[in-house]
Amino acid sequence: MVLTPVTHHTDGKEPISAKKLVAGDGNFDSKKEMIGFVFDGVKRTVNLPPAKAAAYIKETHTLLRRKTVPLRKLQTLVGKLRHASIILPAARGFFSPLNDTMRGNPKLVGLGADSEVRGALEDLISLMHLLSSRPTHVRELVPDVPHHASYHDAAAEGAGEVWFSLCDDTPPVVWREAFPDDIAREVVSVEKPNGRLTNSDLELAAEVLAVGVALERMNSKHTPLGTLCDNTPTVSWVDSMASKSKSPTAGRLLRGLAFMLYCAQLGRLTMVHVPGVENVMADIASRPSKAQQLFRSPSALSDIHFRSSFDTSFPLPDNQQWTLALVPNWLRYNVFETLRGKRLALQRWTDPRGIATGKRGKHIAGSIRIPQAKFRRLTSLRTDSSPLLLPCGKASTVKDIKSRFSRSNSRSEPSPKSMFWTDIPTHDAPHPPSSPWTSP
Repeated sequence: MVLTPVTHHTDGKEPISAKKLVAGDGNFDSKKEMIGFVFDGVKRTVNLPPAKAAAYIKETHTLLRRKTVPLRKLQTLVGKLRHASIILPAARGFFSPLNDTMRGNPKLVGLGADSEVRGALEDLISLMHLLSSRPTHVRELVPDVPHHASYHDAAAEGAGEVWFSLCDDTPPVVWREAFPDDIAREVVSVEKPNGRLTNSDLELAAEVLAVGVALERMNSKHTPLGTLCDNTPTVSWVDSMASKSKSPTAGRLLRGLAFMLYCAQLGRLTMVHVPGVENVMADIASRPSKAQQLFRSPSALSDIHFRSSFDTSFPLPDNQQWTLALVPNWLRYNVFETLRGKRLALQRWTDPRGIATGKRGKHIAGSIRIPQAKFRRLTSLRTDSSPLLLPCGKASTVKDIKSRFSRSNSRSEPSPKSMFWTDIPTHDAPHPPSSPWTSP
């Protein structure tokens, strides 16, 4: 009989397991396997054990040999894959087709050769390979104040965005991209109530383009990004990395966005809502007709005329000038083809040349290619009092823009600590300045 002196509980088990101590589980070690993952306390990374990844891959391959699968069997496998994917927040973007097919509890789920469900499972096989071969850094998991912020908008005419750095002197950027006529004709409108695309699909497409432009212009590794968007469904989709849309388009765009974030090793992407009446600059960039009217141009604006007019209408502080950026060709192709209803190979979301290597479901860790950022030498760092512009174009400060992404908007937050993990440097990178989200 064991009597616990504090609780006076009798017949309880010994709290210290001699068997586990003999096995070495009680030894101090900077690298441990716990709850199905390998944690490295020195590098602050976590990855899926190769043996566990191989087991999940084998089980998924076994399932894919069938034409149909009982719902319970699919739910069991998806539960395992979800657990393996929690070390990558963006991985939720791969599960939208599975969520849709399991909704309503059908007895059997079809696994047709070209079905979205089969494609999603093949993508997850590739993801299991990657999660076991490339450790995920903790900065990819923990939300933080964005280092770069953007305001974007989209309509049938096109998409546009303004982009600021909140931490350094990278010049502010504006970009615009017109949607092809065949895509614009498919958007739901009063004249076409049964269109295949919604405005929310276009807003999500604009977010994917915005992330691509950001990757071209910054050192993205472990860098948190923030976006202000006036479309509520898009904000919800990006926040949960899942879509409840009846059309597969949004899920396919989230899939591409998720893979881009993972391969670029970006920090967390935070999107918050901004009222449409405030989102003036992005609205002008996304609609050529409004820009032409605002800038009083008798004809369509050329890039040079648009940039100079944007400088005049929305002057930047400290005599800066807007930089007109271009969407990478490979990403423009991907987004447009997805809006046209195609499901692209997963590898196309990583290769700037748009060349897919290997088949879906294959091990693609060695074939990943990321667009190289155009690095520049920094001359100064921004502070909270540095001047910037609000979405409406009015003068403001970095602090005001950061407040849009404040953790006070979250449902919960950790209690204050005397020191937080981000204040301690790691071996693989110098530690960034402390922020309100990571230290008191």
